[in-house]
Amino acid sequence: MAKKDIDFNKIIKSLKKYLFFVFEILKNKVELVLMLVFFLSVVFWGFIFYDYAYKAVSEDPDIFVVTLKVKEGKLKEIISEIKAREEFLKSVYNQKEIKNPFFDNTQKILLEKEEKNESEQ
Repeated sequence: MAKKDIDFNKIIKSLKKYLFFVFEILKNKVELVLMLVFFLSVVFWGFIFYDYAYKAVSEDPDIFVVTLKVKEGKLKEIISEIKAREEFLKSVYNQKEIKNPFFDNTQKILLEKEEKNESEQ
């Protein structure tokens, strides 16, 4: 069997002709198309309103209320941990000088030597 070659130029020309024909009809009936789009959008938003506003209220779903029982011992333990953290953070924030963890000791020694040299001069 021989393969049939597909002529893409013919296909593109026929598509252009068909699309041109469709656009001509739409151009002539633009008011009708706009009215149809508007009507479909109103129907769509009406469905959304019905589904999420009207139907949700009219069905009146049951709301389950569950009482939560708290163990006082665990609650006091958690509160004491939170207070201990707060006290620790306050002590850290109240320090006048916070040490730089990225500062190398060798740099500190060099700075001290430079300060000594400056004070001697």
